[in-house]
Amino acid sequence: MAGRRTALIVANDVYEHEGLGQLRAPAADARALAEVLGDPAIGGFDVHVVRNEAAHVIEGRIEDLFSDSRPDDVLLLHFSCHGLKSESGELFFAATNTRPNRLGSTAVPAEFVQRCLRMSRSRSVVLLLDCCYGGAFSKGVTVRAAGDAHVLDSFGGGRLGGGRGRAVITASSATEYAFEGDRLADDHTSPSVFTAALVDGLASGDADLDQDGWVSLNELYEYVFDRVREQNPQQTPSRDVEMQGELYLARRSHPVTDPAPLPAELLQMIDSPLATLRVGAVAELTGLLQGRNAGLRLAAKATLQRLTEDDSRSVAAAATAALTTVTPEPPAVPSAAPEAPAVAIAEAEAPSGRSAAPSGTASSGTASAEAAPSRTASSDQAPSGTASADLPESAAREQDSAEASADSEQAEPPGEPPGSEAWRRGWWGWSPRRRIASIVGAMVVVAAGVIAVVLLTNGDGRSSTGNSVAGEFSESGPWRVQLRGTNAVDGGCTFTVTDVETGAKTKEYQQVFEERTFQIAQSGTFRVDTSASVCAATHTSGSGQKALPFAQHPGTGDTEAFTLPNDKGALVEVTDFHSYGRCEFVLRDAADGRDLAFGTAQPANRVVRLAAQGSKQVYLGEFYGCDVTVKAG
Repeated sequence: MAGRRTALIVANDVYEHEGLGQLRAPAADARALAEVLGDPAIGGFDVHVVRNEAAHVIEGRIEDLFSDSRPDDVLLLHFSCHGLKSESGELFFAATNTRPNRLGSTAVPAEFVQRCLRMSRSRSVVLLLDCCYGGAFSKGVTVRAAGDAHVLDSFGGGRLGGGRGRAVITASSATEYAFEGDRLADDHTSPSVFTAALVDGLASGDADLDQDGWVSLNELYEYVFDRVREQNPQQTPSRDVEMQGELYLARRSHPVTDPAPLPAELLQMIDSPLATLRVGAVAELTGLLQGRNAGLRLAAKATLQRLTEDDSRSVAAAATAALTTVTPEPPAVPSAAPEAPAVAIAEAEAPSGRSAAPSGTASSGTASAEAAPSRTASSDQAPSGTASADLPESAAREQDSAEASADSEQAEPPGEPPGSEAWRRGWWGWSPRRRIASIVGAMVVVAAGVIAVVLLTNGDGRSSTGNSVAGEFSESGPWRVQLRGTNAVDGGCTFTVTDVETGAKTKEYQQVFEERTFQIAQSGTFRVDTSASVCAATHTSGSGQKALPFAQHPGTGDTEAFTLPNDKGALVEVTDFHSYGRCEFVLRDAADGRDLAFGTAQPANRVVRLAAQGSKQVYLGEFYGCDVTVKAG
């Protein structure tokens, strides 16, 4: 059962301290974002807004948000305010009572937010930061700040807890704001273009980049990144994601009217001079016509109409039959939206002597600033078969165990969600290698009428020489497990490696949709269990031997081991950031799997050197976001 969707928006535009300039954007931004997130036809969130409150009030509401959660809940926290860094490098979010020289007691520490994130039982948490950031402060009187405040340094690198299910998106990677005598030297306002882009992308549906009727977190970031850079080239949004699979934040509120591009491999089949391939293309187009991706449905219908005039009678007949026998599914737009969740706004009075909040920003319903977030009746009532969030701690722990299956799933979008991950990603979302395999399979079936046998392949496309996992097997040293997931399993495949002698779970890999390889630096007798019969695994003795230099794509697992020359480390050069603000790497010893070095690449520093600490045989652990080249240096 899908969990609750709760959003907390923190907006501070009025400050008691004269050194913190009054901001114009947060009030309007909070209202606009609350409306679009709370719209049941779009976000379907239960939204709470805390505006112009003291630090302790904000902290209480944040703790309420994360403490009262279940594993399948989707939680969203948005900050629109000043951001400040102390001279010791700690990041703080300014509240209405914040004093720059007393940040520890008057502002909201980023470390507090981190602790709440780690404490939360939810496995789908999004943190949006639309703040301007200051540099260091000296003791007593604030001085001019010179250094950048890299906000992701305060939330990235595994600090979010659990290594998965958390995402941070910031309005900019770093900005410099100078303070002179407790006052901002320049009269800057909050970068509201960021929140405006968020709202526009969700409200218009334009953030649904693949036109499947749903807006994923990745799509929203890509949309916001491009919009912000168009309007302000000096501002670069950044993200840090510790999340496997897709998290869907909203549904598209307007029908899709423009066809989506068809996959390149499918276009090659359509334009092939071989009629048998074009017939195979008709079969693929028929599948798209029956799918839930509205953009691809439009493209498939137009292409099938063109193929009805193909010079091959078999192709034309197949296309005509597809159009006459298949009824395309209507776009995934709600026909009747339920009553919108309540949007509770807790707002403090403007400090005396200060300007009041901009007109038109007050909510029609105002909750007490000290009260816990209000909920609709539907969110207060625990779904049938699940535990209520206010159970005792022991019962909550039992509930965590009972909901273990939610660990491999992301909460569904609002409204009537799709049935499985398969349709969400679909044929069009497969990797090029998988699409080619599908096309080859279609060629074999159409031309020869035989069943294609798909081999488990290594990351470089070669057939695996590993042994198929069936029962128990023994390894006397380091070994590799090759996993092959599939979209046919809702939530992807789960693989569990168990030490047979001790019965201990050695490794568990969840939400595997494609091919991934992992190094295991243990010996003994093992068993690999899969969550479904279509999920495949092989094991190969040894850690492999990769020749330098080599390229590695993200999300494919650990690399094979490679040998470094004397006194050389591993140079990891990012060849494509894919709009990620940073990518993190870890170098490990191939013999025992211990961590040797960590490194972070950013657009300004694309090459990272990882010291081998005397180890000769090493490998690069799995990473996300960036394409890289690995060499010695």
